Amino acid sequence: RVGHRPASYLRLLRQFVLSHDNDLATLDASLAKRDWPQLHRLAHGIKGSAGTIGALAISGLASELEAATNKVDAGSKTAPSSSATLAAALRLDLARLLQRLRLDLPAISDEMQLSFEVEAVRD
Repeated sequence: RVGHRPASYLRLLRQFVLSHDNDLATLDASLAKRDWPQLHRLAHGIKGSAGTIGALAISGLASELEAATNKVDAGSKTAPSSSATLAAALRLDLARLLQRLRLDLPAISDEMQLSFEVEAVRD
């Protein structure tokens, strides 16, 4: 979607961080309340966004969690046993990605801005 436009990809990464900043807390709360429909919706959103930025492992975990919670009744206190395992793995990987992006994006942004300024001077 962003082709060979680094600035667009950086904006997309920043948007990912902003959009999914609360997902870890929502994931924890959904699991604690056994709110399977909420967990299903959350997994669906993460699946698409992670796939868009190229975080395919996270997208895959979210897809599996989405499938595992797909047919669970809203009032049910039990879900497939894989749901908790998948949610824990997704939470860990998503937390790592968000932390890494928060740490690296300012540096990447500064570097990209500098390279754009150099290119502008050359033109």
